[in-house]
Amino acid sequence: MAIGIAVSDPEETQQAEAAQDDPTSTPRYFCRYAIEQVLHDPSSAEWIDYREWPAFFQEDGLITVTARYRATNAFGATVTEQTVCDMRVDDDEYRLIEFR
Repeated sequence: MAIGIAVSDPEETQQAEAAQDDPTSTPRYFCRYAIEQVLHDPSSAEWIDYREWPAFFQEDGLITVTARYRATNAFGATVTEQTVCDMRVDDDEYRLIEFR
């Protein structure tokens, strides 16, 4: 699934400023934000080991974050999911390329 979205959220800006010493913090936050946008019930999300999500910066500029979380699906069941967010940064703006 390929999606082209950009985030210009004041909370994201604060997160990025607070985490300048951890370059993986903002990609994790962006991945979490992008996932929340497609969840059936975003308020049900429990982010598993959020600060430990693997984040990889590739030479071609692609950033990959693997997110783990629990959330309520459309049938009302709580399910554990793993989603990989592929993203790029252009002019300090994160763009989701694909969820896997």
